[in-house]
Amino acid sequence: MAEGREEEAWNHTSNILAMLANVNSTKAKFSAADFNPFSKRKQQVKRTKNNIKLLKTVFIDNARKGRRK
Repeated sequence: MAEGREEEAWNHTSNILAMLANVNSTKAKFSAADFNPFSKRKQQVKRTKNNIKLLKTVFIDNARKGRRK
């Protein structure tokens, strides 16, 4: 029951956030699902060798460089 109440609160909040974003934006059209953490419509990033290589560069290689200083 508590999760249902939390989800309903997020539905309300995400609708208000989408409305505010659309009023203040000239290009993008936002929906409530863009702001709702309970939304079923979430974009998934496919894991590819290039994506993994990029993550390694950002998080591992840069961390190593920071330790050398």
